[in-house]
Formats: sequence, structure tokens, C-alpha cells
Amino acid sequence: MPSIRRVACLASFLLLVARAAAAGGPVVPGFERYGRGASDPTGRVEAGLLLLGELGCVNCHAPTDAMDAHLEAKKGPVLDEVGRRLAPDWVARYLRNPHGVKPGTTMPDLLGGLPEADRDRTATAIAHFLASTGPFDETAFKDADKARPKEGDAIYERVGCAACHGSRKKPAEPLPDHVPLVDIGVKWSPQALEKFLADPFAVRPSSRMPAISLTNNERQHLAASLLGAAVAGGTASGVSGAAEPRFAVDASLVEPGRAAFTSLGCVQCHQMKAATTGPTTPSSARVVAKPLDQLTRPGAGCLSPTTAEGGHPRYGLDDAQRDSVTAALAWLRSTDAAGKPDRERSIDRMLTSLNCYACHSRAAPGLAPKGGVVPAVATVDEDGEPILKEAARDALFTTAIQELGDEGRVPPTLTGVGDKLRPEFLAEVLKKGGEDRGPYMHTRMPKWHGSFATSLAALLAEDPKTEIASPNFTGHDDAEIDEQGRHLVGSKALGCIKCHAFGGQKGQGQGVVDLLRMPKRLRHEWFLAYVADPQRFRAGTRMPAAWPEGKSFYPEVLDGTASAQIEAVWRYLAGTKPRQPVGAGNNPIELVPMDRPILYRNFIEGAGPRAIGVGYPEKVNLAWDAENFRLALVWRGPFIDAGRHWTGRGQGFQPPLGDDLVAPDAAAAIEVLADIDAAWPDAPRSRAARFGGYTLDRAGRPTLAWSLGGMTIEEGFEPTRVAGREVVRRTIRLRGRPDDGTVVFRAAVAATIEDAGDGWQRIDGRWRVRVGGAGVGPETRRTHDARTELRFPVVWSAGDTADIVEELSW
Repeated sequence: MPSIRRVACLASFLLLVARAAAAGGPVVPGFERYGRGASDPTGRVEAGLLLLGELGCVNCHAPTDAMDAHLEAKKGPVLDEVGRRLAPDWVARYLRNPHGVKPGTTMPDLLGGLPEADRDRTATAIAHFLASTGPFDETAFKDADKARPKEGDAIYERVGCAACHGSRKKPAEPLPDHVPLVDIGVKWSPQALEKFLADPFAVRPSSRMPAISLTNNERQHLAASLLGAAVAGGTASGVSGAAEPRFAVDASLVEPGRAAFTSLGCVQCHQMKAATTGPTTPSSARVVAKPLDQLTRPGAGCLSPTTAEGGHPRYGLDDAQRDSVTAALAWLRSTDAAGKPDRERSIDRMLTSLNCYACHSRAAPGLAPKGGVVPAVATVDEDGEPILKEAARDALFTTAIQELGDEGRVPPTLTGVGDKLRPEFLAEVLKKGGEDRGPYMHTRMPKWHGSFATSLAALLAEDPKTEIASPNFTGHDDAEIDEQGRHLVGSKALGCIKCHAFGGQKGQGQGVVDLLRMPKRLRHEWFLAYVADPQRFRAGTRMPAAWPEGKSFYPEVLDGTASAQIEAVWRYLAGTKPRQPVGAGNNPIELVPMDRPILYRNFIEGAGPRAIGVGYPEKVNLAWDAENFRLALVWRGPFIDAGRHWTGRGQGFQPPLGDDLVAPDAAAAIEVLADIDAAWPDAPRSRAARFGGYTLDRAGRPTLAWSLGGMTIEEGFEPTRVAGREVVRRTIRLRGRPDDGTVVFRAAVAATIEDAGDGWQRIDGRWRVRVGGAGVGPETRRTHDARTELRFPVVWSAGDTADIVEELSW
């Protein structure tokens, strides 16, 4: 009976033979995503410079100092003791046919120009030489009996492996820039693979694979998954078998292998002590290649489309790759390459070569974002709207808290990151990885090798800085400032803790970035500016504007200014040992409006995940849906219990606390139609409608703004009494008349609409509405599917404005 491993090897070999005929050139992620389709000269040159570094061209062809400034050179793995970690029979097959055994490999075929017998003999000799560095370790890694491959499958998909290597779920297809993982189980020693996952840089100093932050258990689960078999009994099933003869090093082949390893140029890319310490003197036989500036023959040598022309290495480059390298070589010899690259170009090259763009986006000044889930080529949908996400790539990123949306799922942008993060934290997070988003974002920020981390951190730290003046605290001592900052963070004021962790404790919120980590992570000035206007820095963020247009909800705190209050929050968080803010426990918390309205932005049942609840001292309340731009709910009595969102995970939708609940708007109340009787469309956001935030009047009442079809719509609300009845008066102001279509206000959709006198209409027998204002045309009704819509055409003034007043009573 053949061993499990022998069967696996045979099956894999047959599969790879079938693939080999269709195998393309080396897979360099940055080239496949951004270089292959480059149509402009600069793009082709950049793609070629990337390949010159990633394929190791400069390891043989020495660049001039001026050229070197434009190249990110990649070395091959360290091969000291390689025999312990890689199966020798796999090594022999790989050396005979690198592109067939490992599709997408960046290692060239050094033996492709040899006759078949010489190729087999040389590959075998080198394999024996490499195997002589140590016996292949077939034993399972420590605690392998506890490793769970299925859990490893989930870890692979969750933590970021899929971003570079593609999802392993069926029927997911890898993207062109995904680096294939081929036959890990027949290549690696289990123990070596587990060690490699812990520290890739130990054997690959130039590794384009970082160290993912995993626990020991997670790493072992992942190793078991990658090996493709359960690990038990002290050996890895699928890696060894009694019926298969073990590979035995032939001492007579070691020295020939050592000589071939050097003479073929392997030592140009690979560090290996044994290659230069044998009885022969292979160093004298090292490959002497032309300097990079002397490579002037297009399509010659390694760039030849024929197999291993003149004994040169064969990379299997396709036409696009050869053309890009040729363009880069010509550019490097030109005067344009005489100077060093500017800062943004250097950053872009590093992010491309290390494939940071697999997870993160960054926009250079004046340019569109690049990387992350942003499509490599700008495209539009069938309606002509820009496609902002590449769906297949976007699906690779997941979150533990769906309510957080993209902010809790997609790794953060690197645009302006040097303005946002302190320089020392930038270096720390690149070297040690990041954990601040660990409780909810599945993709983990990995650890990078020191030279790259130090260089990139220094470049990013030079991003233009936000500058903001510190406020004047005359008349307020440090103790008062600290206490007021604590008050603002707590549940009796802004309720920052409803979303953020505090001192490592998730508390009653969702556990997003720890408040006490912020002074350690963020630049002081950036924090002050961001908190004052979050949308300026991250459009669509769920972080609310707690001081809209610089106005404070708490004029009695300090001097009543937004700048002083935000600074107080910073000083409180940056204190030596801040006291826990009020409301950090898990008790139910009723929000009770007293002298001013309370705004509550969260998941409200009936108003959606982007609801803005407003509780008024008059004991009437409303919830406005900022996703669908509608007045979703009005109710009487108690406002809302924040306990659900301010304790535990803060998940789910909270229903209003009061009673007499009414839902006035089934959708956005303002639309642009072909005519007054046209069907009312859904999802205005898909037609470029956008929420514009809100402002507060002197009494703290909000006016909410949004836009549609070139119009700006502002909706203000005021509780009042009309003829002894409680009424919410809604004032809608429209500005900027559209060029085409009819603008219509829809006041209600109901089974029954009845005249209640004095302009009032009774809706479904439950609530009443009255519509007036100079911007309102004659009432019209449209009935469809047993539902009647109460509509009014908008009448525009000479200044292209229109005012609508709607009164709601229930």
C-alpha cells in the first residue's frame, strides 16, 4: 500500500502537470493589480521598477547608486538548515520545474536551458546539497493533537490571509493578484511551518509576508489547516508514511550540488553559509552579470520570450511583464531617474511592493484613493454612478459587530495617517502589529520587519499636519478641567462610552477603540480637529458630530465653547490615572430631556441603523432615519432607554421608551419625479442622496440637512400646541431647484385619508397632518395597491427656494 503522502504527492503532481501548461508568469500582487493594465508611460515604468525588485533582478545586475534609489530589492529565503523545514523530494521537483510545481512563483527556472538529463541530475544534486543542512523534521508541532483544522480554515478567512492569498471557500475564485498557496502539506515540515507563521522574517528577511498576530492555539489551528490533514500521533498525517522510502542524502552528490548552487547564481539571492564553507571554493565561480545600466538589449537574456536563451534564468514572463521591465530599464538610464523619488512616490512603492494595498487604501494629494477595496480602475455602474468597492475583494473583510459597518470591517485608510497618528505609535504598530480594533475587526494588523517599518513610519510621519490652537482656560483650574472632561465622556453628557471601551473594559458599549488608548495613538491637534468635525476626516463615519458647527449642547460646561470642551476631554483621557466616567456600568440608563433636547444617534427600532433620536423637554420625541432621509417615528412620554447600547456589546435595535408611536414617512418625503403622478422611488442614497449633518438653534433643537438631485433640504422640528393639542411642527426648506423633473412633497401613505377640518387630514384613523407654506402647491392623491398617497407639488420662489410647513398631531 502506498503511503498517504505518496498518494498526495502523486495527485498533486498530476494536478500541477495539468496546470503547468496554462501556468502564467510570476505573480507579483502589485503588478497584477496596478501594473498590468497601466496604459500611461509612468504606470508602465513603475510596474517595471516593481518587477526589477520583486523578481530579484538587482541581486545579479548591480544598480548604480542613482538607480538603487528607485528599487525595492527582494532577497530570497535564508537556506541555512533548509533541509529541516522543506521536504527534499518536493525541493527536487521544484528545482526541475519551478513554474509547474508552484504556479506564480517569483523564483526563476535556472535549469530550463539544460538538456533533460542534465537538468534532472543538477536538480537532484542541489536537492541533496540542501537536504544535507539537516534532516527533514516530520514530527508534528507541539500540542498538534489539540489543533483543529476546521478552526484553522475559519482563522485563515478571518484574520487577513485571504486578502493576499484569496479565499479558500468554495466557490470563491482568487483575484489575479492573489498569491497561490500550493501543496503546503507536501512541502513543509509541520514544526517549521508553525515556526514560520510565528516569525516569517527569521527565514525570509525580505519577506513580503508579515507576521500575523495570532495566539499559539490560533497559529496551530492555522498550521493544521494549511497542512491539509489532521495532525496526530506525533507525526503529520500526509507528511510521512512507513511504506514510502525516506529520502537519504547521497554524500557523493553534496559537493556537486554545492558547486551548482553557486555557479548557477543561487547565492545571488539566497543567504546560505554552507554554500561557501565546503572543501571546494565555489565563491570563485559566482555568476558575474552585467550591471543594470548595461542592459540595453530589449527582449534579450532573462527577458527573452524563448526558453532560457543562452543559459539565462527563465522567469516565464509574459509580454506585459517584459514590456514593463524594458520600459523601466530605459527610464533608469534616462536623466529622469537621476534624482531621488519624492516622498509620496516612495510611500507608494513601499506599499505596493509589500502589498499593503491588499488591505489599506491611501490617496496621494490630488489623486483618488488606491488600495483596499477601491477598484484599481475607476468604473461606473449601469446608472453611471461610480463603483466605490470591488465586490469580491470587499467580501474578504468581516467584522464581529455588523452594526459598525465598514468602519468595523475594512482596515482603515492610510490617507493622512501621519497627521492622525503619533510618530512613535506609527513605528510601534508597524513593528509590533495592532490590536486596537481587535474586538470587532477580524482582519489583524500584522508585524513587519524592522527596516521596512522604520522607513515607512518615517515617511508617513511627514504627512501634512492639522494645526489647531489650544483654548484659553483662564479661570478654570486643572482639577475642574479634568472633571468636566470626565463628565462630557460619561452617560450624563455625550455618552462616548456607549461605543468606546475604557481602560481595557468594554463596559456598556461596542468596545471600539479604547478611549484611554487615544492619547497614546493620536496626535493632540488631530484629535481636537477630528472630534469637532468627524465627517471632514472620514465621510460617512458613525462617529457623531457632538459639537455641530462648533456649538455645544452644554453651554454651562467651562466657557461653553466646543474648543474648550474637546480639549477638556483630551486632558481627562491623557491624565495619569483617569477615573472611570459616569455610566460605565451595565445598568439601564433612561435618557430624560430636562431643559434642552437630547440627541441620541444609534440603532433605533423602526428608524434603522443610522437613526437620530431627539427627545424634547415637552415630552414628545422623534427619530429621523439618516440612511433613508425620513421622519421615521414620533412618540409621547419617556424618550429612550440607552441601556441596550450602553452596556455589553451594545448590539441590536432599541425601541422607543414611550407610547403612542406613529411612523409618519414611509420613505423620504421629498423626491424629484417625472411628473406628479409618477411612482415614488426607493433608496434615494443610490441616486447620490447624502446626509449633511445637523445644526442646533439656541434652544438646542436640531435642523437636519440632506441633498438630492442638486437640492439641499433642511428639516427642522419644534414641539408646540395648536388648539390645545400637542403638535410637532416640521419646517422643510428646499434650496437649488433641479433643472429637470417635478419636485414633490409626500405627506402620508395610508389605507385611509380623511378630511378632519381646518386643513387637517386624518391618516388611518390614528394621526393627523396639516400641510402649508409658500412652497406648497395644490393637494393631489395617488392610489395604488389599496394605498393612497397625499402629495403636494413644490412651488419655487424666484430665488429657487421653497418652504413647507407640516404639522403632525396624534
